[in-house]
Amino acid sequence: FASWFPGATKHKLIDFRDVAPLNHARIIDDLILVHGYEVLIDGCFNGDPHPGNFLLVHSLKPSYGSYLNRTSFLSRFLFSEKENDKEKEEVKERKGVDLNQRFDVGVYTGGDRLGLIDYGQVKHLDLISRLKLARLIVALNVDDKDRIADRLYDMGHRTKYNNKRNHYTMAKLVYDSNDSSISADKHIQHVLDDLEASDPILSVAGEFILVGRVCAMLRGLGYVLHQPRSTSEAWLPLAKHLLIQHGEWDKNDEPLIERYLQNKKKQRDLDLKEEKDSEVTFPK
Repeated sequence: FASWFPGATKHKLIDFRDVAPLNHARIIDDLILVHGYEVLIDGCFNGDPHPGNFLLVHSLKPSYGSYLNRTSFLSRFLFSEKENDKEKEEVKERKGVDLNQRFDVGVYTGGDRLGLIDYGQVKHLDLISRLKLARLIVALNVDDKDRIADRLYDMGHRTKYNNKRNHYTMAKLVYDSNDSSISADKHIQHVLDDLEASDPILSVAGEFILVGRVCAMLRGLGYVLHQPRSTSEAWLPLAKHLLIQHGEWDKNDEPLIERYLQNKKKQRDLDLKEEKDSEVTFPK
């Protein structure tokens, strides 16, 4: 629009064919990762991440930077530029983060990139709140129902009867995903109404309302683009890093997390197969 004003530099108009097709999987993964970094590491985030606040910043010039996978993205805050390879290995072992873990989606240092705008609803989270959230994220990736309920209680969630089953379901819906295993194929609002009817909410910690909003809005965009995601799974490396930094990481959780995520992946693959098998095909 700036090129319409007198004296402004004129830019070549971009044809939609120059940016299509979009990689929806990469967009969703990058958005969830970046917002997780804001929430857990920066403690300062945009609480209104609706699609209108995301731009595809397209450059017609060739990309000059190299492709950074998500491992490299994480390593940028784990290591300083002065650390050499040997020191990196030592720090990597000390901080307990597996930088060899494979991430298929990354961010670019040149060419097309995502633009995040309109930080009008910025929320700050202090360290105590971020650690509480990180503990919940780990519990969600262990899938220990009592532990998840306890972590949500620690975050200030109170209901009339403090039913742990309800607390578990609420934590999964808000901070993880609303897949069929939790929602039983009901609309998420109907599930929330059922929870409220059986165990009315008395109080919710104000610190985490916008965090839950971020999780729900980003996952909602994922559903629209046919890219369902688990917020807690995507934010696990960030939560782990934060807990390690402050001496709270329990290595006994690692095999539990690995087992849970493997089983989750198997179930996801089965669901995709069933969905594909149920597709209706029409003769040409």
